Amino acid sequence: MGIECISRGATDVIFNDIDKNAVEVIKKNLGHAKIPLSNERGVLCLNLDYVAAIEKLCGQKFELVFLDPPFVDIDAPWVAVEKLVQYEMLSPHAVIVCETQTPGLEFPGFDVKFKKYGRAVIYFLKLVDKLF
Repeated sequence: MGIECISRGATDVIFNDIDKNAVEVIKKNLGHAKIPLSNERGVLCLNLDYVAAIEKLCGQKFELVFLDPPFVDIDAPWVAVEKLVQYEMLSPHAVIVCETQTPGLEFPGFDVKFKKYGRAVIYFLKLVDKLF
């Protein structure tokens, strides 16, 4: 999704995955698309746990966030969103797209829509109020 965002004009995209093999695939795909990793352009690829990645990026603002935390960690979507809000990392009109297998999650302070695809549930969160 990040490469698609770049192809549509996004200038700053940060990829993160805890799996080193997944990070190598991301880097290879960036190379195929002729998109260099560059701090100046803001195209970065991290290999961190999602909480560590959020903490490392603290101080930055995001308009669009894709979260695909491990399905086995059922609290991960909520923890990630809570930390993004806690560290004031979301722009006023931010949208978060989160994939999980946990239906019925609630995200206070967000307008929430979701769609179920097999065992996956995709949440679409639009920030409406800071309640955390």
